[in-house]
Amino acid sequence: MTYLIRYSCVTGLGLLLTACSHIAAEKPEILSVHGAVSVVDRADWFSPLSIEIDGATVFADSNGRYALDVDSQGTVQIKISGPGVYTSVHTFAHTELTKDGNRLLAPKINLVEKTANRRLLTFGGDVMMGRRYLAPKWDEPLLIEEKSRLIDMTNILSEMRPYFSPADFSAVNLETILTTTELPDSAPKSVVFYTHPDILKALEATGVDYVSLGNNHTYDYLEAGIETTLQAFSGSSIGQSGAGKNSQSALAPYTADLGGIPVANWGFVGWAGRVTPNQVAGVNKGGAAHGTDDNIAKALQSGARPEQIDVMQYHGSREYSSGPTEVSERRLKAAIDNGADLVIGHHPHVSQGLEVYNGKLIAYSLGNFAFDQYFYATHGAIAVNVWMDGEDFYRAEILPLHIKGYRPVPAVGSVRDYVLARVASLSAQHGTS
Repeated sequence: MTYLIRYSCVTGLGLLLTACSHIAAEKPEILSVHGAVSVVDRADWFSPLSIEIDGATVFADSNGRYALDVDSQGTVQIKISGPGVYTSVHTFAHTELTKDGNRLLAPKINLVEKTANRRLLTFGGDVMMGRRYLAPKWDEPLLIEEKSRLIDMTNILSEMRPYFSPADFSAVNLETILTTTELPDSAPKSVVFYTHPDILKALEATGVDYVSLGNNHTYDYLEAGIETTLQAFSGSSIGQSGAGKNSQSALAPYTADLGGIPVANWGFVGWAGRVTPNQVAGVNKGGAAHGTDDNIAKALQSGARPEQIDVMQYHGSREYSSGPTEVSERRLKAAIDNGADLVIGHHPHVSQGLEVYNGKLIAYSLGNFAFDQYFYATHGAIAVNVWMDGEDFYRAEILPLHIKGYRPVPAVGSVRDYVLARVASLSAQHGTS
């Protein structure tokens, strides 16, 4: 069987050229966007496919071709939908489309058919909205104001909603505690994070269904931080796992029903930490689920089920590295050997490669999603769409991201090229094309 990881033609909003104030605005040139769509593994497709561009709609012809006039300024966002297929959204800067006279030629877009047991899962990387979001440095803008906090948080993620909302289930790694105000006592660490619980409403608005708390910032504010974080989820539709008031609760999965197909989610952090108290849960201590070989094996052996999509998220490896550590790679593959159907990694804050191991997908690191790191290495990241046929991996698409001004947007131009070339090269090292 051939497994395909497709590098999506999704691009970004681009850098828009603005006219100088002394130049009179010209009437926009009208251009016609031409493209084609097809459905994967279906040579013939007769259901109508709707193509929406900038608010106007046209139907593809019997060969999947379409054409639609657009304003020449700004960007082109193409949304494809129809009976029996997953909605797909792609955003292009005009400069990234081939221009032929007054025609813009878009790349061919492949759609995925909906079937009775197929489900789309979408994953993003590390998320927090504290620190520089609230107290910017240098000449950065203030991204979150108290009087408009929820609106600001939602706006930070707004460009991801078209990509996350079509999923049957979507998830990120929430790398922060949740509290309305900073708590007085924190762990003896150089870096601790806290974020207002309104972030859950912003994630809901984006289409996120679940967050992993199995990371090295879940215990930043000790037991009080675990308490306020878990309390915040009581009023949210978002599920969580990977942390708790003791090891038993931290190691338990979160399970959701996706139209008759359950998806079980585990979250783990790969190390206990050097400070005292450390960051992992114990018999009578809160914290993150410790992702030891033994804990991973026992959790999956007891919780993984046939006809259930079993997903493990793992927070480990070295920050800013190009590949997993030997320990991380061994644990992620052992998770599949013990029943996981899909493994998602994070913590390095940069993207790493993907691997199809024993017919199952491993994404070693997605990089950041909404995070306030200002150095360039962290600005390129990925989200990933994964279609599962029950517990069997069917297909994946890479969505290249640009963490621009600490906001996730679809990557554009050289950033997109860099991200995709990096992921392709690092995946090849794992024997995955």
